[in-house]
Amino acid sequence: MSGNRSHEAKRFQLLSSVGQIGWWEADFATGEYLCSEYVCNLLGLEGDTLTFRQFGQLIREDYRCRITREFLSIEEIEVYEQTFPIYSSQGIVWVCSRLGEKWLTEDGHPKAFGILQLVNTPADAQSGDILKQFNELLFRQHSVSQSLRNFLKDKSLSEVISGVLKDVLELFHGGRVYIVEYDAEYRTQTCTYEVVAEGVSPEIDMLQQIPTNGMEWWLKQMLAGKPILLNTLSDLPRVARQESEILAMQNIKSLMVVPLRNTERVWGYIGIDLVDRYYKWTNEDYQWFSSLADIINICISLRLARDEADRERNFLSNLYKYMPMGYVRLSILCDEEGEPYDYLITDANQFSADLCGSPLERYKGRFASEIYSSDKLSTKLRILADIHKHPYTSRRMALDFPQPLRTREDAQRFMALYGRGDAAEALPTSLVSTGDPEFPWQLPGVRRFGMIIIKEGENR
Repeated sequence: MSGNRSHEAKRFQLLSSVGQIGWWEADFATGEYLCSEYVCNLLGLEGDTLTFRQFGQLIREDYRCRITREFLSIEEIEVYEQTFPIYSSQGIVWVCSRLGEKWLTEDGHPKAFGILQLVNTPADAQSGDILKQFNELLFRQHSVSQSLRNFLKDKSLSEVISGVLKDVLELFHGGRVYIVEYDAEYRTQTCTYEVVAEGVSPEIDMLQQIPTNGMEWWLKQMLAGKPILLNTLSDLPRVARQESEILAMQNIKSLMVVPLRNTERVWGYIGIDLVDRYYKWTNEDYQWFSSLADIINICISLRLARDEADRERNFLSNLYKYMPMGYVRLSILCDEEGEPYDYLITDANQFSADLCGSPLERYKGRFASEIYSSDKLSTKLRILADIHKHPYTSRRMALDFPQPLRTREDAQRFMALYGRGDAAEALPTSLVSTGDPEFPWQLPGVRRFGMIIIKEGENR
């Protein structure tokens, strides 16, 4: 038996050598690859392991960032296959890396298994450029889906947006990528997010509350929903003289800017600056960049809406929990003639249980027909049918109900989306520090609500 295994192993080694193919196993907890003998020889390894970072340094520079980032996303995708050049023991060679399977270990951390195969070098520069363009298109598609996943996760909004901007920076080898937001009256513009390449000076501190006066052409383009694509600054019209001066001061050679719009208004724009070279933008560049702008628009609105819904839900939960009166919410079931025949106790607070002397779990979330006898249920349904005849009193109340916010940027965005001009201008003085690590800032606010109290009987 051992002889057969030895013979099988030799055949596998021969197959690997003839097919110029080997395997790798990635451990995402340790950040290391375990490699087959063929892969070790191809990469010139002394042992059978190397770190993710070490392998990344073997990828040729023009492919390095993209391939490295895509491999790290294997945890969240089911299909991975990329062709790219690497520095090997044989010089620069082209390889195809493909995911075979992935799994979770007993302690819950992910591992993956795949193959690395030597492939032919592209026959000429043109085919190499086509392959590179195809890989870039795949990367753009992947980055869009990755951005959506990150926005849907419960991550910091600032962290996710910065990650999207870094993807743009790496793909175009840009100098700066940024988001600028307008105030409610379009009088000023403020840079709220910026990522920069190594060696490029950030401009975010200088681009705060910049007046739009004198930049009418730029503002007109944004409000009309039109992008700005400049291969050189000479592409600007003569009327955009001030815009040209501002861009020249930042050593910008080429740029692309796309408006950011929610359902009501243009609230800002996203842009990329190239400071080390001129670049002729393509339609594919614009379409991809525009898609990212749409994702940012949609996901920021969804995140703000979710935060608002969470806040309202917590407010109502605390209100019903702590107010000194019993609260019971019923969903009434009626027949074809509109007469009630049952009801569901959809919600109730603890005080209602204290008043009636029955545990909350005995009736909350249950149908009345499951709790009461037929006679008692008939009596209660009769009361519900006649409830509009009962006397009632109404009360109005006002409670402090501030808007919690995770960052100052969220506050600016909230006011840009929902605030009025005077409220947006007063933001720096109205923002209050809470000391809460999850929501460290808040905007003071008041909520008013009404309540109808129905009297059933003499003292109830």
